[in-house]
Amino acid sequence: MRKRELPRDSFLTSADAQEVIDVLAPSINAALAAWGKRQHLAIVIHDPTDPNSMLLEHGIGNPADWEHDYMKIAHAKAALCARHGCDSADVIDVTPFLLQEGDVVFPGGINRSGLVVACSGVQGYYDVMFAEWIAAALLAVARDGMDFVKQSGISFIGEGTEAHG
Repeated sequence: MRKRELPRDSFLTSADAQEVIDVLAPSINAALAAWGKRQHLAIVIHDPTDPNSMLLEHGIGNPADWEHDYMKIAHAKAALCARHGCDSADVIDVTPFLLQEGDVVFPGGINRSGLVVACSGVQGYYDVMFAEWIAAALLAVARDGMDFVKQSGISFIGEGTEAHG
């Protein structure tokens, strides 16, 4: 069971993101083995409170063995999602006129109400699937934190455990 604490300034931290990756890693690795072209995956998670900051950057497989710089591609997918407030596939497939020099042309980045997760390393549809898994788990962790805050009786994030309301 997760250790629950009152958030100081955010419902998602780098530690939360790492915990999500650790929990999902067996499923991600099994899916890579069963369906992926390769056993490589770069994962980028933006800080939803500061899109210019990362919560986590994580690689699966040895980057020295990667055919391409998947981390760079994942960062580019995440930047595209953050800039346009939607999934990379939406920009690429629906509004390609928004693409600029240097933008990536592969799906695999998602934006869920400001929560940006991007994956790169396998087929684009599997990159999207992994990003969706990670985003869903991060959202659940954040909702668990909100549930804990509501049960604690505080009125403002970061104020401790006293009820002010």
